[in-house]
Amino acid sequence: MTVKNWARVLWYQHQIIVNKQLLVCLGLVLLLPLMISFREIQLTQAAMVTEIYMSLIGFILIGTVNYPESDRDFSSLLNIKSLSLGKIWMLRVFEEMLITIFFMLVWVIFLHHFNHQILIPVFVLGGVSTAFLWGAIASSIAIITRSMYTGILGALVTFFYIIFGMDKQLTFYPLGLLINPNQTRIMTIIVLVGSVGLLSAALVYNYQRGPEM
Repeated sequence: MTVKNWARVLWYQHQIIVNKQLLVCLGLVLLLPLMISFREIQLTQAAMVTEIYMSLIGFILIGTVNYPESDRDFSSLLNIKSLSLGKIWMLRVFEEMLITIFFMLVWVIFLHHFNHQILIPVFVLGGVSTAFLWGAIASSIAIITRSMYTGILGALVTFFYIIFGMDKQLTFYPLGLLINPNQTRIMTIIVLVGSVGLLSAALVYNYQRGPEM
């Protein structure tokens, strides 16, 4: 596959993210000041807001990785022998992973300005793990049910049940593993690796099963 063809695919995927997903993520940023005051924000408060924010980012970006395509230009790309749907998904996951990390990095730097106890690498790892955890769950449900909306809705219901309906000890998971001295940080890495593995397995299953949703 030539560099030109890769560039065409990357630009098409970028258009999808900018037009439909990225704008929604940016809109969420404007709603965050309504949730909490950032002046002298406490560590637990920062974890709570970050957990909710990055979970929604995961739903929007990672949870829609198997977004169905219908554009004619995109269909013509599939006619390239060296280009497969698997490569397109791989490229999309890579791009959305970079965008997720970028969002998290900017967000944590912003929080660190108000509370210097917030460790940037620690919160970035926890936030990215959170995004991939819920994004992988949403994508897996969407692939099994062949409905992207069912996947996001199912993951959202589970998320709000855990955050607001279950024991408070489950709140801020997996971000809470990083700020709670009684927990080990390796668990958050396991959550991240497991989420990536779940997402990869779901995409492989969808690819082997046949036509996209």
